[in-house]
Amino acid sequence: AHLMAFGCEEAEAVTATSIGAYVFYIQDCPNGGAHDHVGLAMSPISFINHRLPSNVAFAVNSAHLTVTFTALADISAGEELTIDYGDFAEKLGIPG
Repeated sequence: AHLMAFGCEEAEAVTATSIGAYVFYIQDCPNGGAHDHVGLAMSPISFINHRLPSNVAFAVNSAHLTVTFTALADISAGEELTIDYGDFAEKLGIPG
């Protein structure tokens, strides 16, 4: 999926809204501030839920502004896709 990128200044505003729960980390901002350069996947995959253990892994390519998803196990038709939000789960208040 392609990411719509938000620069460091924009990321602070975006993550302060409900959209902030649906972004993917791209890279740290150079000023070392509390916010990171983030992107929003422009597809329904932005709404994938967090669960441990997850059944899908993802990798963000910051150079191409894409995110790639890979199944970690066989996934049945109708089964929910889940990813590990990592440190972001804690920021959202989601228990691990």
